[in-house]
Amino acid sequence: MAVKKISHIALVVAMSIPLLTHTASATLNPPSSAASTPTHHVYIIGDSLTVGPELFASLSRRVSRTKKWNSALVNAKVGRTIPQGIAVLKNARFRLPTAIVVALGTNDVLSRREASYPAQAIDNFMRAAQGKPVLWMNLEFAHTRPDWRSRGVRFNRELRRATTRWPNLQIADWDKHFSPSGPSRFIQDGIHLTVSGYRTRTSFMVSQLNGWAERLWNQSTTTTTQSPTTTAESSTTTTEPPSPTTTDPNSAATTIPGP
Repeated sequence: MAVKKISHIALVVAMSIPLLTHTASATLNPPSSAASTPTHHVYIIGDSLTVGPELFASLSRRVSRTKKWNSALVNAKVGRTIPQGIAVLKNARFRLPTAIVVALGTNDVLSRREASYPAQAIDNFMRAAQGKPVLWMNLEFAHTRPDWRSRGVRFNRELRRATTRWPNLQIADWDKHFSPSGPSRFIQDGIHLTVSGYRTRTSFMVSQLNGWAERLWNQSTTTTTQSPTTTAESSTTTTEPPSPTTTDPNSAATTIPGP
């Protein structure tokens, strides 16, 4: 009964946070350090699959505790698409980020079936990043949703191709890393995760951010990127959230409405 009660409380909390922004900061150098010491700030933009890691595993706090970043801001919203993420980046009130983490694309592949759309959306975001380093979390859906998985495969393929056009783009391969098992798994909708699954995702994101930071700060030269010659018009299409799913009291799973 205790587990069931906790799950229901978590579900109510999650549903009350359509937009979640949390900032955590850490001191990389003591106050006596020279004023010219570079600072590193990461901006994490995502959908409900990033709301989960922040809500249930304190993603921004865990990133800051690694001491690789001076500060980390998580800006996550249920149902967010890539065009909406571009608007968030352009209107950010966060201090100028050094690097950007993108965990978007799920809502896009659910709502847009055009074969050309993934590459267009990815390129539009990379233009908005204006040459800053970008780490993009790729997509994974449950095997119980082969229709969505096929779209996810196409998106991931276009994301890999985009790295040849954008040298500042790197991929965090969540699709390869996550093997649902035991309590760490997808819930019934084939998109969202159990609480344990979100904690697994958080650990993966922190690990990827650590390695990425080391590679970035060890580079002694900077690369200037230019937009590809092809242009694409951003779409503002959004997707409807999947039908609400029930909480599994046996695994303390909870759902966050919409991807």
